[in-house]
Amino acid sequence: MNDTEEHQVANLLRQGLNESLDKLPNDVVFGLRQSRLMALDNYRNRIEGQKMRGIAQVLAVSGYPVRILAITVALSLGAAGTYYWNQFQQAAENEEIDSALLSDELPTEIFTDSGFHSWLERSRSSSLP
Repeated sequence: MNDTEEHQVANLLRQGLNESLDKLPNDVVFGLRQSRLMALDNYRNRIEGQKMRGIAQVLAVSGYPVRILAITVALSLGAAGTYYWNQFQQAAENEEIDSALLSDELPTEIFTDSGFHSWLERSRSSSLP
C-alpha cells in the first residue's frame, strides 16, 4: 500500500468511527481517543525524524566540499614543506662542500685548469633556483 492509499483508508476509518461514535461505550471511546493520539504522536515523531535526517544529510553533503578542501590544503602544505625542507638540506650539503673546498689547500694549478672552471660554472648554475 502506498501513502495515498493509506491516507484514504485512514480517512474512511476516521469517518466511520466519527459517525458511530455516539453508539460506543465511553471506555471504548476513551481507548480509541488515546490510541488516536498515540498514532498522531508517532506520525509527528516520524515526520520530525525525517526532517532531522534531511537536515543532517544536507549538512553532511555541504560539509563534503569543506573536507575535500581541508585535505587538499593539508596535502599541498605537506608537499610545499617537503620541497622547502629538501631545499634546505641541499643548501646545507652545498655549504659543507663549499666549506671543505675553501678550507682545503688547493694547488695553484687547479685555478688555471679549464675543467675546474667549467665544474664551478655547472655547480653554480645548478645550485641557483
